[in-house]
Amino acid sequence: MNYIGALSGTSLDGLDIGWVRMEAHYPRLQDSVTLPWPDALQWQWQQSLRAEALTPAHLARLDRLTALAFAEAILQQLNDWSLKPAEVSAIGFHGQTLAHGGDDQPAWTLQLGHAPTLAAETGIPVVAGFRQDDIANGGQGAPLAPLLHRQLLGELEETAAVLNIGGIANLSLLMPEQTLGLDTGPGNALLDDWYRKHHPRDPAGFDRGGRWARAGQVLPELLQHLLADSWFDQPPPRSACRSDFSLHWLEGHLLEALEGGEKPVDIQATLVALSAESIARALKSLAPDCRRMWVAGGGAHNHSLMQALEQALPDVAIQPARLAGLDVDGLEAQLFAWLAACRLNGTALDLRGITGARCPRLLGQLYLPPGCRPD
Repeated sequence: MNYIGALSGTSLDGLDIGWVRMEAHYPRLQDSVTLPWPDALQWQWQQSLRAEALTPAHLARLDRLTALAFAEAILQQLNDWSLKPAEVSAIGFHGQTLAHGGDDQPAWTLQLGHAPTLAAETGIPVVAGFRQDDIANGGQGAPLAPLLHRQLLGELEETAAVLNIGGIANLSLLMPEQTLGLDTGPGNALLDDWYRKHHPRDPAGFDRGGRWARAGQVLPELLQHLLADSWFDQPPPRSACRSDFSLHWLEGHLLEALEGGEKPVDIQATLVALSAESIARALKSLAPDCRRMWVAGGGAHNHSLMQALEQALPDVAIQPARLAGLDVDGLEAQLFAWLAACRLNGTALDLRGITGARCPRLLGQLYLPPGCRPD
């Protein structure tokens, strides 16, 4: 059976679409792509992520526009894959996260991308609202990926980790008898924001390979000041939002920790060290016996960040996720396709050791296209 996973990560770098074929209970990724946002819609999203107050009308319109953009991209990709909509059992849809407060009381989350619109425009059933269902079950709503990592890698004789570096970095700890997971802190999003601030004319919008960061020097006092932020003291379950590590957050720390006049490139190098050190601290704290970590997500292509991780974790073999049979760039799309399959197959998921959920339960709500009836 064929499933599609669709989302846009916190880095807002494109529409991630993956095609998964379920073989027994194994979600085999056939292919994945990242398609560009329509220019006007990406600009709206970038402005919305920086805004402190958005009108209901703006949110509702952005919700629909996001779904329409995904519908067009998915239909285009299905055509490229010679796959008909009728051959797809469901789309697992995460949309774009606008804000997330997993550790608030009560926890809350907001993803935009109107699932009924996506179902109507594609003619394919859509499963969405995975984070919302986990929050209703007492969890933080994120991260969800550790369950897929366990499904793909199976039981391991020794503790290993899978690190996904998107806008926010999250860590899956695969132990012989349990699976743990948490967000470790900033991944790419803060690096991208600082880079764009100082390279507004670069169409790439990010520091390719970490080349700019490599030209800078880490500022030790600033690094320690950033790591002293109370967010990093929270025990798991722990989840983060892009706004937890925004330019506003950074600039507040810069005012407190620096005298002024520091080179922007040195601050970029320090932000790379922040991502690496926060990951290393989480791994050492929760799984000190871990000696192997596989890395996926956009951050896996940042050579400066990979080098900083190796320095922070000298006793851990840090390898690309593909060496474990995982797709470096398509893993999150694979996740949401698999979550949709679990929902349609009635498979309850146990996130107690990851998000703090109360008990195993079904995740996601099913939205049918017009004229479609449940079996």
